[in-house]
Amino acid sequence: MAGPYKIILIILTEQDFSLGPSGNRLDSGILNLSHVLKILTILLFASKAFGQNADEKEVSRQQIQSALSGNYSIVVAYRKTEKEVIDYVTSFYQETGWSEADVSFTIFLSDNGWFGISVGDTLANQCDQTVRNLVSQSLIPGDSFCTDAQSYIAAFEVRNNALNPLIGRNYSRKARHQMRKLRLTTSN
Repeated sequence: MAGPYKIILIILTEQDFSLGPSGNRLDSGILNLSHVLKILTILLFASKAFGQNADEKEVSRQQIQSALSGNYSIVVAYRKTEKEVIDYVTSFYQETGWSEADVSFTIFLSDNGWFGISVGDTLANQCDQTVRNLVSQSLIPGDSFCTDAQSYIAAFEVRNNALNPLIGRNYSRKARHQMRKLRLTTSN
């Protein structure tokens, strides 16, 4: 599976492997106990920190699947950043003269970091035909497609030129940095 991976590098020194006073391995337990505890503490902290994010994503993924109830999502575009998503949705409304009351987009964050822009969902066995009909009426782009949404880990709506979470959140490092920056500027 492609994606970012977190690697924990543990450096063990010669002292970590030194034998006890009698020179046998049972005295030292191969590693000094204090070093083992340090390593276990680091690993436990890291697994909790990384595992929570993974568990949170999996819960979001399951909530999205539950919300779709076996339906497929109709994706009209993919964009890499929140700004590109907002620009796409804003341009769509301006170019078509439609409003949020006419077409409501759901934005899905995929586990590859890209945002899928969806115009809705339909029964899985009717999705391809629905897309062909909408494309033939020039209501959606020709490269629109159906997806079972298995790769989606968060869902958003675009309101007031911002992505507002419906399920989950934006898990990217850049998004967390922007949120921290926003909190700092609003708290001052």
